[in-house]
Amino acid sequence: MSEASDASKPSRLQALTLLRAPALRTGALGLLYHLSMERAHRPLFRAAPPGGPGAAAALPALLLAAGDLRAAPELAALAVNLSLDDALAAARAPRARMRPALPS
Repeated sequence: MSEASDASKPSRLQALTLLRAPALRTGALGLLYHLSMERAHRPLFRAAPPGGPGAAAALPALLLAAGDLRAAPELAALAVNLSLDDALAAARAPRARMRPALPS
């Protein structure tokens, strides 16, 4: 694991904890969004911390709860960034329930 990944992992786990606190959710989403910008950090979103879902698993509920995504741009951007990771996208659509939009 690279130094960047090692340094990001504690922040990711702390950010997941902060997602549970509504008053801190915006800052946590900003942190997760910035981590998700780097392709090398996206695999960190696959694992779940002890006692809770990972960021990728928690994302659909957050998207549905947000309603108007114009009020939560970090959440929308995080969803887009995580959809660029093949393994995370496959986990959201298991057993090929969704056909790819573009031919490979």
